[in-house]
Amino acid sequence: MNLEAIEQRTLRYLKQAVNPLVPFDTLRDHLSRETDLGSFTDVELLAFLRNHELFEVIDPVQFDAQDLEEADLSQAGLQMTPHVILTTRVPTQRQMAEQMGRQLDALVQTLSDAMAAAKQTGQPAKAQALIRLLDRAQELQQRVARFV
Repeated sequence: MNLEAIEQRTLRYLKQAVNPLVPFDTLRDHLSRETDLGSFTDVELLAFLRNHELFEVIDPVQFDAQDLEEADLSQAGLQMTPHVILTTRVPTQRQMAEQMGRQLDALVQTLSDAMAAAKQTGQPAKAQALIRLLDRAQELQQRVARFV
């Protein structure tokens, strides 16, 4: 694993990314195409990024999603993987709250749709689990709204 080359390629990639918050999987896939970086595992790359002063690794919000299909989250555009950002591109508190608000809006819509589908298909246990998740997401929406 060529750490110096990984650092340079990561810097270059994160500087040019339209969205400063890049999914770890996307960054890893990009770096994997570079033959001169040597081999590395996800664990090694994440550890390197987490301990580097130029990069920030943001872990996803964890929901009790055992009854929630990961595909539902993907359809809402939510990726439940870590994201990487350059420390120089970290948004302000207001910008972060606005982005989180948009993501929570999408999550609430997805949960509502999934709950309605569960009720229509006669899955009351799944509907109840989704109601609990929806309540939690709406509570998060209210908390995040205070920062905007």
